[in-house]
Amino acid sequence: YSPCPRTPAENLSVISKVLHHHSDFEPAPLRLPDGTIRAIDEPDWALTIFPHMINTDGFFLSSVRKKD
Repeated sequence: YSPCPRTPAENLSVISKVLHHHSDFEPAPLRLPDGTIRAIDEPDWALTIFPHMINTDGFFLSSVRKKD
C-alpha cells in the first residue's frame, strides 16, 4: 500500500482495516537502508516520507505479507 500521504493516522487506519478484513495477512517489517530517518513515530512496517525530507513528493509505504 503506497498512497500519497494524507495524514499518518489515516494511512495507518487504512492498513489496520485491511488487516482486520483479511486475517490471512499480517504486517511485515520494512527492510530500510541503514540510516533511514523516520520523521514520525510509526510501526516498523510503515514509513511516511515528507517532501522536505529528501526533496521529493511525499509518500506513505507499508508492508504486509500473507501468513504461512
